[in-house]
Amino acid sequence: MKKQLTLLLIGLATLCCASSLSAQTTEERPLKRHHVTADLLGNKLALGASYEYRFGERINDIGIRTGLGWFGGEGSGSYHEQGGGYYSANVRANFWSIPVECNALIGPKNHHLEVGIGLVSSIATSNVESFSYNENYTAQGTGIIVSGNATVGYRYQRPQGGFVFRLAISPMFKLPLGDDYISTPVLWPTLSIGYSF
Repeated sequence: MKKQLTLLLIGLATLCCASSLSAQTTEERPLKRHHVTADLLGNKLALGASYEYRFGERINDIGIRTGLGWFGGEGSGSYHEQGGGYYSANVRANFWSIPVECNALIGPKNHHLEVGIGLVSSIATSNVESFSYNENYTAQGTGIIVSGNATVGYRYQRPQGGFVFRLAISPMFKLPLGDDYISTPVLWPTLSIGYSF
């Protein structure tokens, strides 16, 4: 009986030590600071990709996120003037966005509330070709707009790395000294899927 009790105590002590070492290993595993995502909508306009770096030793410390987004389109049309003139036009436009955002994650484990604030530089290029029975007209243009951006949403990200999922609202707003193209905030939903390492 005494021998069995001794073996039982040794077994329990071994089990407790093993679970304690396992817990320490999990807690002391270094934070995976880098992550990349593929993005849909949000401050990427339509399609984009992002890179993020987290500062500090915990996932709740501040992070900085940047990326590149794109949206483009092409269209054509024609119209008649009252004097009998006929015009046809082709328009191509591309919009590129370069957001830079500082963010914080609230929630210590895998599920987080993400809040962030930053700037978005948007570059627009356009090409217009107009045709009529007696003349052709071509015009090209480029413009740069800088706006404010915020993010509020949900993020799944493990401190130990792996799969990342984001679902958020990312409003863009006019800066006090900026252009007038945004008079009220534009609420962009955003979806991101990626990997932290």
